[in-house]
Amino acid sequence: MKSSSKIALMLIALVLFSLYCLYCHTSSIYEQINKKDTLPSATDTLKSESVTIEINKRGKEIYFNATLDSQDAYDTLDSKLVDTTYSVTKSVDVDETLQDSTKVVTLISKLIDILKERYKQGAIIYKDGLLTIEGKTEDPEAKALIDSLLSASLIPNIDTSVYEKKFIEMTYPELSVEAQALEVKMNEIAEIEDINFEEDSARLTLKSLETIHKIAEILKENSTYAIEISGHTDNVGDPEYNLELSKQRALSVKDTLVDQGVDAKKMIANGYGDQRPLVDNNSDEDRKKNRRVEFKIIGE
Repeated sequence: MKSSSKIALMLIALVLFSLYCLYCHTSSIYEQINKKDTLPSATDTLKSESVTIEINKRGKEIYFNATLDSQDAYDTLDSKLVDTTYSVTKSVDVDETLQDSTKVVTLISKLIDILKERYKQGAIIYKDGLLTIEGKTEDPEAKALIDSLLSASLIPNIDTSVYEKKFIEMTYPELSVEAQALEVKMNEIAEIEDINFEEDSARLTLKSLETIHKIAEILKENSTYAIEISGHTDNVGDPEYNLELSKQRALSVKDTLVDQGVDAKKMIANGYGDQRPLVDNNSDEDRKKNRRVEFKIIGE
């Protein structure tokens, strides 16, 4: 091969190598630019955490604990809690690096009004991106309002609050001394000898049938009296379920008394669930005292 041809080939090879190097360098720069664009900014990293909010109502006291992202968020919630009717205890921090809480705060500000005015006790808790509602209300509309607000929101939520039926206290004429003594006697028999049921049931135990027989004999001897038979439970389990169970147990006692010859028209049966405890439900012994059937003379 002539030397001029060799030189030409070498020049072509050199040009191709240079072009290849330029291509590799350009690709490297392009990848670096793309990588930089996809990296999270310092601000994005700092704002990965959400706010925390807890508003707890206990009677006439409200506890407001929170870590919020802005003074505006605090002012919005605080304005809803300012009320001379309640004593408000606050522990609130503002951390502007947290995620924007506008939507959460707007929803909670609406829930506060319902909690304050319509719930006996309860809490609104927002933590780790989840909104939780707790508490008890005697207002069925309050529960419906909360359900409506939560179902319309995209914020993950759980409502564990419950509706408790409000009992209207009945008033009866004052009893004579004889009637009062008779009422005490029936309840002493029920307490000492026990009226018990099979677990989680309205079925009376065999021993309880003997106890009810004694009360039936008293009522048949004093047939002019009208009585209320009331069932009561402890606070373990679902309140609505306990309410129904207590009513079924009272009806079971009434039916047994009827079977033993007591006039059905002289008796009414009511269930009160855990709403009328004799003692606090702090121990097994105390809960046992609250699971009971009582007899009240309501007419002579």
